[in-house]
Amino acid sequence: MLVGHVAAAFVAKGLHPRLSLGTTVAAALLADMLLFSFVLADIEHVQFRTSPTAGLHFTGTDIAFSHGLAMSLFWSAALAAIYVWRRGDRRAAALLAAVVISHWVLDVLSHRPAGSAVHGLVPMMIIEGTIWACAVALYVSDSRSVNSAGRYVFWGGVAALTYVWHDNAFGLPRGNPPQDAPIEGLLLLLLAVAWAYWMNRAREMKQRRR
Repeated sequence: MLVGHVAAAFVAKGLHPRLSLGTTVAAALLADMLLFSFVLADIEHVQFRTSPTAGLHFTGTDIAFSHGLAMSLFWSAALAAIYVWRRGDRRAAALLAAVVISHWVLDVLSHRPAGSAVHGLVPMMIIEGTIWACAVALYVSDSRSVNSAGRYVFWGGVAALTYVWHDNAFGLPRGNPPQDAPIEGLLLLLLAVAWAYWMNRAREMKQRRR
């Protein structure tokens, strides 16, 4: 799951317009950024898809530090505490904590054994794609671009995320050595967060104007 997590970030931005879209996307993808960092540090381990058969991009063998429920609660509380310390907005901090926890909830719903088979993967992708499309439509209806980046770069980013999400499940396995996969994954997520921070400046929520 990728765009489903970003969809949660878009919804959070709509619920609390003063929150940066980059911050909500970072919260939504925090578990995966921690995962790839822990894999690179040899703390956690995953197996990336190597078969041309469609399936989940990777399966974790020991990912409790980044994706376990207890640690997800810890990371959400830590992020909320940092936000309150830096910004003093408890409502926004609580929403960020909820976004972090939503990653665990969505993964539990989508990363079931049946999801690794094509017959289970396709319905899961349809549901996630629908959620993603609705979240993007809602965000677009609630915001307006303030420059050309808010139009072209925004839609370019949406298209890029959608392509990566689809390719992870149905595309051919990466040709790079397996040890490069977590580096690629971490860079992709960091680029998504950077894009979201940029879009927060390139688009404004409509209710900000009176």
